[in-house]
Amino acid sequence: MKSPRFVVLMALLAASGSGTLALAAPPAATGTCRLLSADDVGRALHVAIVRVEPAEEDTSVCEYSIKGKPSSAATDHSIAMAGAMNGQTLDPAAQKMMQSFGSAVLGGQDSDAKNFRHAGEVAALVIAVQSGDALQMNLTRQSMGPMQAVTPISGLGDEAFSNSNSMMFVRKGDKVLRIVYTGCPCATKDVVPLARQILGAI
Repeated sequence: MKSPRFVVLMALLAASGSGTLALAAPPAATGTCRLLSADDVGRALHVAIVRVEPAEEDTSVCEYSIKGKPSSAATDHSIAMAGAMNGQTLDPAAQKMMQSFGSAVLGGQDSDAKNFRHAGEVAALVIAVQSGDALQMNLTRQSMGPMQAVTPISGLGDEAFSNSNSMMFVRKGDKVLRIVYTGCPCATKDVVPLARQILGAI
């Protein structure tokens, strides 16, 4: 007598119309999210991406999320930024000091985390590709104001700049790529290869 498990397996095989069980493939990424995979982003930014999805309010925007708290993500990003400015990794004592400061100053953000789209997750990278031209890039640059560090990036698209090691704007023809990376332990140098990959796909 055949076991119930064997009967169920045979029924599934028969329903598939073949001698092998057809497994459903994960849905393919579409829209802006197709431009970078979770693995691409994870390798470049030194994080484990747990979710890739379009933004709720704008499907032309794609979010790459990690597990964590807003305060920790912001602090880790600040440490990476400081290291990039110094040209070397911060020593453990300096990192610990920044983590303590970040927890004290930014800890209030964590109380709002329950209202986030996915509790316990933070967007490590956000990308958007929209129509734009040189005039729009210039207006964006001017809107940053004198208090924000705008740094040109050479050899990337037709023109590119970063803002305070946290945002990047790149124009290629009539397309403008915007990347926000305030939630990852990364700096602009880590994001540039991802920007090149996106430009190659648009």
